[in-house]
Amino acid sequence: MSLILIVADKFASQQMDQMPGNAIPSKSFTNLPPEVRNAIYSLCTPVTGYMQDFRGLLLVSKQVRAEYEHEAVNTMSKFLDRIEKEWPHELELRIQRPTALSTLQYINVRLPVSIYDPFKPDSAEEVDDVPSLSRLEPCLKPLFSLCLSELSLGYYFDDGYRSPSVMLTSRLLPYGLLLDLTNILTPPSESDNFHCPLRKSRQFRLERPMRVRRLRYHWAIPDHSSSSFRTYVEKANTGFFLSEVKTWLWQEEEDNVVRNWGSSSNGTVFFDINV
Repeated sequence: MSLILIVADKFASQQMDQMPGNAIPSKSFTNLPPEVRNAIYSLCTPVTGYMQDFRGLLLVSKQVRAEYEHEAVNTMSKFLDRIEKEWPHELELRIQRPTALSTLQYINVRLPVSIYDPFKPDSAEEVDDVPSLSRLEPCLKPLFSLCLSELSLGYYFDDGYRSPSVMLTSRLLPYGLLLDLTNILTPPSESDNFHCPLRKSRQFRLERPMRVRRLRYHWAIPDHSSSSFRTYVEKANTGFFLSEVKTWLWQEEEDNVVRNWGSSSNGTVFFDINV
């Protein structure tokens, strides 16, 4: 909120300097020029803080609420547009756009499953090479530093998707992507060369602190899958994260990013983050 106060105070000072000596300047927020109000609104988004920090704007008037909603939604949409433009693949990255103030704090990201598809045919790379098959792209980094109630990461099924030809557990996971997610939740220790050598070799690193309060990951299960296949994929994914819980428990309490986690019956696992 300090940036907002700086903008408003600077404008108020300029107005007072331009007024006759006996004039009393109005203190109404709506008396500020539209461009100044819009500049203030654009600072009140998940890019700069949690939406609850800006709830005072909702109490000013219906006019301010409407103006704020329009500008905040527009600001966030432009922010997400920039991320999509940096996406390096031909298949599109899908990020659901906010449509109202109530949706600003929730972002859904969907990746094309054929790029991250762990269901490779037998002629693909050897199992030992699976960790190199997928990764989080660098353009996604800013999403994890937004002040969100929840960031949801999952997949959509594009035309390049192929059904699995084998049921090897190692082929049911986008292993590289999951390693990158784990590095976000618990950065690997520089001194630990035994428990996380693969994690330490990953290139994805956040440049700003993690500020998302809940991270939700949806694993990929085609709609036409059998119940046994769904169960197998679920066990493979939850098994991966269960093995990582040991790593989180080894962390000092002040360094532990994850304070709670769990899985659900709809193919997701969630992590509550210490922020």
